[in-house]
Amino acid sequence: MNVFGELEREKILLRRIQFAADKRACLGFADLVRGGDDLDAYRRRVQSEDNPGVKFTTRTRIVVFEFHFGQLRYYAGGCAPEEQLAEEDIRIQSEGYETGDFFSVRDAMRFAEAYWVDALSLQDIKVERRVVGSRETAEKKA
Repeated sequence: MNVFGELEREKILLRRIQFAADKRACLGFADLVRGGDDLDAYRRRVQSEDNPGVKFTTRTRIVVFEFHFGQLRYYAGGCAPEEQLAEEDIRIQSEGYETGDFFSVRDAMRFAEAYWVDALSLQDIKVERRVVGSRETAEKKA
């Protein structure tokens, strides 16, 4: 499956998300690598730039999803511009994080919409997904 091809099928959701977040191609997001993955195959894929995923970012939040070994893996959580990481660490930590698998790109887009457009805390998002790691948002968003 091609993430960018699938995004084109979800144009309405994509537009709503892009009002709130920047979209960029992403391949090789380290938090999506899991134990048991074939790291040589992973490195070859990153080097060949085969089937990049997508990274949506704001000044305070990030969602990344990429296909890895047949799974649509994701990471969501707090972030900050590189030069402000140290100063923003407490806020980033309180934002929480979640990593896991979506069952479809549409589910990933609905999740991203709830996270940015609806400003929900990770634990309040009701999109079907398989969570493999998380830390709840400390302060619920209004």
